[in-house]
Amino acid sequence: MVFIIGLGGITCSGKSTMCSELSKYLSSPYNKVRVIDLDSYARDENDPNHVHLTELNHKDWESLTSLHVDQFVSNIKSVINDNSTDILIIEGFIIYSIDEIKSIFNLSYYFDLDFDQCRQRRNRRTYNPPDPLDYFDKHVWASYLIAKEKAFNQMKNLIHIDSTQSFDTILQRIINDVNNEINNVEQRL
Repeated sequence: MVFIIGLGGITCSGKSTMCSELSKYLSSPYNKVRVIDLDSYARDENDPNHVHLTELNHKDWESLTSLHVDQFVSNIKSVINDNSTDILIIEGFIIYSIDEIKSIFNLSYYFDLDFDQCRQRRNRRTYNPPDPLDYFDKHVWASYLIAKEKAFNQMKNLIHIDSTQSFDTILQRIINDVNNEINNVEQRL
């Protein structure tokens, strides 16, 4: 059985960094950890499946149409079925909007930031293609609010993470949760 951890939530909230640290911490000779990150499944910029945002003259990189969701889901199912992984960490900004995987998580975390913190962090990043002026204010934030509401309405036991807390505090909380949940699963077997 594969123990599955979901790290979802707003852009620039620390999900990828947390994923990397959790993978290092949880890996051992007894635990093979795999990571599947949603960003790796982004469509090429010229892919005809992108939705074009006329007002911003930019592609919508915040929706499922910007991603190869079928490949993402297929790879997750493959890892679950191949019996070579003990812990699977699935990370991505909109993972809880993918119907096929909503019910597979043992632990699900939603990384959150307020508008100002998120915009400040996003402005420090370089994107390719670059964000046009007002992309965050007019599209990213609105898309995030919709995805957040959907996630909390549809996911039971979704754990809210305030990403303004120290990284170590969040890491320790998740490690404790994982250890406790793995112990609970083992006791049920």
